[in-house]
Amino acid sequence: MNGRWQLVLATAALLLPGQALAHDQTSVFLTVRLTDGGLEAEILVAERDLDEHFWAGAAAQTLRDDTTAVQRELLARTHLFADQRRVALEPLARVQPRPGRRLAFRFHAALPRPPSHVTVETAFAQRLGPGHVVLVKIVDGTRVRQTVLVAEAPRQEFRLRDAPTLPSRLVRFARLGIEHIFLGYDHILFLIALIISGDRFLRLVQIATAFTLAHSVTLALAGLELVSLPPRLVEALIALTIVYVAAENLILKDVRHRIALTFGFGLIHGFGFANILGDLGLPREALVGSLLAFNIGVEIGQFVILLMVFPAVVLLLRQPYRRQVTGLVSAAILVCGLTWLLERTTSWELVPW
Repeated sequence: MNGRWQLVLATAALLLPGQALAHDQTSVFLTVRLTDGGLEAEILVAERDLDEHFWAGAAAQTLRDDTTAVQRELLARTHLFADQRRVALEPLARVQPRPGRRLAFRFHAALPRPPSHVTVETAFAQRLGPGHVVLVKIVDGTRVRQTVLVAEAPRQEFRLRDAPTLPSRLVRFARLGIEHIFLGYDHILFLIALIISGDRFLRLVQIATAFTLAHSVTLALAGLELVSLPPRLVEALIALTIVYVAAENLILKDVRHRIALTFGFGLIHGFGFANILGDLGLPREALVGSLLAFNIGVEIGQFVILLMVFPAVVLLLRQPYRRQVTGLVSAAILVCGLTWLLERTTSWELVPW
């Protein structure tokens, strides 16, 4: 049995011991829905974030039985304004568990008249750290608006009476694609593991193109709701792709098969991108354009990473110690991939990112 097949069997065996569980990213999903006479807000937060940052290690069952303290914490960090006036939110229902170890908290508020502006301001980064993001969705009838709030830009105003133009919507989804690449550490490490092999720039462009075509296929299929995979399984498989490519760098000298391999792995990563869009909700009236814009944003992020890393790789290839450095970088990526794989196939939580 050659080294490649041994590597395939060894990495595949890592999935056998446990149940595939997703690694919850440090993010909160905030949905604000305009209703007759008021609005409803739903805050979707990872159970692990509640345990670690809000509930100080309380058991999940205790969290579900008594949610008053958590509701106060969430409301203290979620500020909604209707036409510049602060909205007083009240709890609407008990916490509802959601797939992927997330919990949903619902609130409502009465308004004297339909607002023309809604402003969202959050302060979750104080609790969850600077890498935290809030994915916001405003639903006004059939119109949906999305944005991403971070610690540096925690506030966004939405004009409800003016429907967003198609160009502005496409720019928003393209920006979301760029942000997802640079905030998705697993995607970045996967790309670096491919680049560190030291292939020619043209060949790396071909590999990146194969990755683009592959995840474009699954992103479109998932966005059109033709194919879907459980997020927990997708996150575990993404970690496995990182493990495999890093291990190849350490074991194999001939990586000319990388184009076909990257295409196959790109299909898996495409489902990961699709899960982000699924959480936000795509506008039906511009579904294809939004998918395309998000995909373009992802490609821009990938190309920027390629341009940043490849010059260092070229310089490294001219050094006599290039094999040692390549091995060390690949080994570090392998450790990260294995850590994520263990977290996503067991209930262990080894790192906070």
